[in-house]
Amino acid sequence: MDKINDFRILELTVSGFKCFQEPGTFHFDYGVNFVLGDNGMGKSSIAEAIAFAFMGTGFFGEKTLDRLHNGEAKEVFVSVKLADESGEVHELTKTRKNNATGITYDGYTIRQTDLYNLFGGKDLFLSMLNPLYFIETLGTDGRNLLEKFLPVVSHEAVLNELPEEVRESLKDENILSPETYLKNRRAEIRELEEDVIYMQGQADLLESNAKKTGTELETAKAELAVKNTRLHELERFLPTEEQKADLRAEMAQLKQDSANCAERKWKLADDISKAKLNLQKIKNIKYDLSEDAEISKMKEELEAEYVRYDKAAKMSRQIHAGQKCALCRHEMTDKEALAAKEELKRLIDQCISKGKALKADLKRMERTKTAELQALQKTMAAGGSNLEKIIAEMEAEYQSITENGIGEYLRCLETKLEYGSLSQEQAAELDSLRQRCRELENEIQRLTETLEQPDVKAQIQDTQEKIEAKKRLVDDALCYMGKKNELLFRPVQMNKVQIVLSEAQKTTGEIKDVFKFTYDGKDYTKLSLSEKIRAGLEVAELLKRLSGRRYPTFLDNGESISVIDNVRPAGQLFIAKVMKGQPLAVLHKKQNASDSGRKAA
Repeated sequence: MDKINDFRILELTVSGFKCFQEPGTFHFDYGVNFVLGDNGMGKSSIAEAIAFAFMGTGFFGEKTLDRLHNGEAKEVFVSVKLADESGEVHELTKTRKNNATGITYDGYTIRQTDLYNLFGGKDLFLSMLNPLYFIETLGTDGRNLLEKFLPVVSHEAVLNELPEEVRESLKDENILSPETYLKNRRAEIRELEEDVIYMQGQADLLESNAKKTGTELETAKAELAVKNTRLHELERFLPTEEQKADLRAEMAQLKQDSANCAERKWKLADDISKAKLNLQKIKNIKYDLSEDAEISKMKEELEAEYVRYDKAAKMSRQIHAGQKCALCRHEMTDKEALAAKEELKRLIDQCISKGKALKADLKRMERTKTAELQALQKTMAAGGSNLEKIIAEMEAEYQSITENGIGEYLRCLETKLEYGSLSQEQAAELDSLRQRCRELENEIQRLTETLEQPDVKAQIQDTQEKIEAKKRLVDDALCYMGKKNELLFRPVQMNKVQIVLSEAQKTTGEIKDVFKFTYDGKDYTKLSLSEKIRAGLEVAELLKRLSGRRYPTFLDNGESISVIDNVRPAGQLFIAKVMKGQPLAVLHKKQNASDSGRKAA
């Protein structure tokens, strides 16, 4: 769908909408249309129906639509026939039932966003339809809508219009967004001002504490002098450097002797542990001929011969003439039985002979092995006894090794190295004096640094100069913003309406960015209803001119205006007026005024 820049409403049909429970149809002229009737007859409802049909809202952009639904009807129905700039007629229909809205355009189902694209969006459409919408509903947001249709003003163009000193001040500043720039600079000024307040407090505190700090410093120095005098008296009893060297040499030799003793004891302990482990292994050795591999093998061979013998003897007893073979079922003859028995007898004799030989060998081997084990047991027993003697000797040597008081003597030398010939009480006093002197030195350093704090007043002066510099930048940026607004809104020319873009604050005198309207030199908030309507008509005509779209304008409360003399509305115009005791009627400017209602119109 192509966007529509100009259209006229030809016909409006409503039902279930506000006071219109039953369907009602209204026909309109291309030019001026008077909507007449007494209060409550539906004049404003026609304006609401047009806004609802095109933008899905009320006349003032309200999103809550329940109030538009007639309580006695099941469905809201609004249909608009319109003619575009080419004269082509279109039909827009919108229904609402159970909070669900349906939209058709020329018979096709569309979405509300499609209508926004077609007619330029809600704010633009309602600003033309409702003369009060732009100023009263959009407020400051109207500036964004208006700027969409204004030519872009470049940074360079603004700088060229500024005085030389302002242009030089802002040449290196990034002020593409003056509002953001001003916000940031003002935040920096507030932060610097807070820093000044803090530094002034610090300066006052330093000044009030200066005398106290000086007194504390002198007291600490005096105490340190006394403590150092006593410390020097005690240090005369400390060993000289030559004495310290002799003491250190003696201590080194004692430490070496102590280390040698410790090393010998450690080695003896390791040897004793290993010897005890070997002794335990000897004691755990067991000798058993049943575990001998050769004897076990010979017993297995002898057992195998016994098995062969038993098997052959059993078979010999079972063989007889007439016995049938288990495989071929051949019946054995006497001769075959005798031959078989003789063969088995030879096998039995062999088993007996081999068994006797194996048995004799087994006995000889067992005697030999037994003798060897007995000899080995005697040898191991003797070795174990010797190992026990060795362990006992090593343990005795371990117990005999001591440091012979080396550790205690070393501690005495260390005390002498640190405190010389001082007594125990004097040594404790020396440590206490040293600790107190360190504390006093740290305290003196801290107090000295406190007195040597940087010049806070100079910092305050420097910060105040920065504040003034940033304030000058703010003033220059305001000048820049004013000039930019002047250039941006130069195309905005209206008859009696003026747009106020900046004003001075009453309390601070600071120039702030605003977006307000005046009519005939008066603030909009102080205008009468008729003046507000006239001002709104000028803004609506401005938007038509800037956007290139010419949409209908609906003037509600038309009875408040006797004549429209400040602007000539372009496009279709609706004027709603209260006619006491009259039913709702739509009259066209060109119609003959034959009855009383028309005469009144």
